[in-house]
Amino acid sequence: MPFNLKVGKTVVLAGTETVYGTAVVGVPMRAFGVTLNPQNGDDLAREDEQPFYGSREKIKTNMHSGLDLSIYIDGAGTAGGIPIYAPLLQACGFAITQNIGVDCIFTPITGTEDSVSLRCHYDKMNHLLTGSRGACVFKFNAGSYPSINFKYLGQYNAPTTSSPPGIDWSSWQKPKGVDCQNTPVVTIDGLAVPLINFELDQGGTVSADCIPNANGIFIEDRESKGTIEIYAPDDLATKDFFALALAGTAVPVVVEQGTVAGNIARIDAAKVQLINPQYGERKRRRTLKFEAIYLPTVGNDEFTYTVK
Repeated sequence: MPFNLKVGKTVVLAGTETVYGTAVVGVPMRAFGVTLNPQNGDDLAREDEQPFYGSREKIKTNMHSGLDLSIYIDGAGTAGGIPIYAPLLQACGFAITQNIGVDCIFTPITGTEDSVSLRCHYDKMNHLLTGSRGACVFKFNAGSYPSINFKYLGQYNAPTTSSPPGIDWSSWQKPKGVDCQNTPVVTIDGLAVPLINFELDQGGTVSADCIPNANGIFIEDRESKGTIEIYAPDDLATKDFFALALAGTAVPVVVEQGTVAGNIARIDAAKVQLINPQYGERKRRRTLKFEAIYLPTVGNDEFTYTVK
């Protein structure tokens, strides 16, 4: 039957490129929420006059592809190991510092970002994105799996047909839900707070540029921001978040997920402005939700993501 691509047969492979735009095979990502935009670009319409009403033909220019996907946050299996999803982060503008036997730290960088080859198999339809770069969002929401959501642009390649590759999940760890047992550290300005929702948007601005003698995907800028929602403290003596917000005071924020070495992930941010506090409600208790602005100190240090 020639019209029978199965939604349930989706595989994404990712691999860091040695030479920009030169495809590598990559390894399977244990991804969810996969959305492929096979032909992005600008639709260039003709503008010639005609003596009647009607549409004018268009051609595609600045051709590229887009791919969105998410993964659950987990570790590398051993302390100090590099997690299998590292290429996804590298292509979003992170450098790796590996401390063998201890941890693996992902730090934002400026201007020297790696690229990744992404292969999206929709059943037998194989779409390749070379020279891909993107941006990501970290999410730690109570009662859910922690996740990283990625959004990539890549160079366009004509699709091919082939059977989906075999997959091996042995290098992937089992994620744990964000809860009282598995999320041991959540602090704001040193105060342990009951976390409801945490979202950190790395804030990368990514664009495609396909002009004569130049074809690439570029990370143009980065402004890290997000939201944090906690239960509201009973009194100002515990923490006066309103004074912090009004003064624009930057405070450290830490979120750590996991309790077993090899499957621990942690966000550290030294200077976070918590602004525009708003009350909310959860389980008939008042919450406070803030906009979070992640500030650099000396540059490329707004936050780190560590697995250990």
